Amino acid sequence: MTAASEWNREFKDKPLSVKQIQALAKSLQPDDHDGRLFLARRALSIGENFHAYDLAAALPDSREKLHVLGLALARSGAVRRAREIAELFRDEPDSECTGFRSRIFKDMAVAATDPAEKQRLFLEAAEISLRAFEEHHEYFNGVNAACCYLLGERTDTAQQIAERTIPLVTDDSMWANATLGECALIAGRREDAQRHYRKASVQARDRYGDFGSTVRQLRLLLNHLDGNDEALPLFIELPGIALLAGRNEYSPPRQYDEAGIRRRLEFFLKRHNVAVACLSGSGTEDILFAETVLAHGASCCMVLSQPDAEGNAFPEFPEWNERMSTVCRHDRTEVIMPECQKIGEGDAVVEEFHDRYALGLALLKRQHLAFPLYCAYLANGQPPPEVIALCARYGVSVEEIPC
Repeated sequence: MTAASEWNREFKDKPLSVKQIQALAKSLQPDDHDGRLFLARRALSIGENFHAYDLAAALPDSREKLHVLGLALARSGAVRRAREIAELFRDEPDSECTGFRSRIFKDMAVAATDPAEKQRLFLEAAEISLRAFEEHHEYFNGVNAACCYLLGERTDTAQQIAERTIPLVTDDSMWANATLGECALIAGRREDAQRHYRKASVQARDRYGDFGSTVRQLRLLLNHLDGNDEALPLFIELPGIALLAGRNEYSPPRQYDEAGIRRRLEFFLKRHNVAVACLSGSGTEDILFAETVLAHGASCCMVLSQPDAEGNAFPEFPEWNERMSTVCRHDRTEVIMPECQKIGEGDAVVEEFHDRYALGLALLKRQHLAFPLYCAYLANGQPPPEVIALCARYGVSVEEIPC
């Protein structure tokens, strides 16, 4: 039995974290290409596009490899490079390949600024999907054709294709319910659309990479139909991304009101439906935040120095070192240890580098997943000015967590 077939059975209905994917990749034999492809696809499903790309890049050339590489590039915003791969599929009859080509033309249409060019690209995307739909009768090509015809100002055609697509949906997966929601929205039945989208959003738990594609498409449709996407919360409970900015006054561990801080952090995480959090440093406030994030059921991405990741941040408080080690060992924690090439007074320059690295990761996840980003800071007074400036620059709201 190959690793892929064994993992398909073991993890069929279970999500895999980044850490688990990395561990499984290390266990692969060099020639186990099916296992590597399995992990690349799983990385795509949770929104880890770079990991998916790296896994797929190590495979021998094949249609499946190119499909994963192309999706990883497209979901990362690298449309030009994704289009180069899409052109390799020009004569491929496979419906997944034609669906990918259609997606690239749609992405190009979204990026286009000239109205006539935008319409032309949407209709090109629609026609690619329609040809595949007529040949293979698969619902994902049907809904893509309907969506692109609507965005290309061919409303009657879009609604006809949407109605033809609905009877082909016979399963109850996340993709199926998202398709039913999208077809109902295109056909003008908003209550039906909302019901199916809400069900899809529940089924999408831990498959945020896949769900991000649904969110982007829904935003496109709402902006086209309503002129804005303010109705989005009526359709889905949108997951959020959290960034911890730290506190502006150091407080030793013994001075923390842990129970009170946890309650306020839990309120913040629940209110924003946080699915993934990014933070830097190994201060006690970082540990408290990471512990609360993991207890909430979300994933945690920590930017740390190697000594901190190894649990040596608090020589005088060994219990906090152990708590940091426990956080780092958790399956849903990804630890990143970037090398800072700067030289400065004490640790200040390295800490600023890690803070900016964590912000960059959070912004990247916002781009890849199409989820909103929220920043929290633990402080007794005003937030650090640099936090306000950076968040304002990137349109991120900042909330204080008193401690």
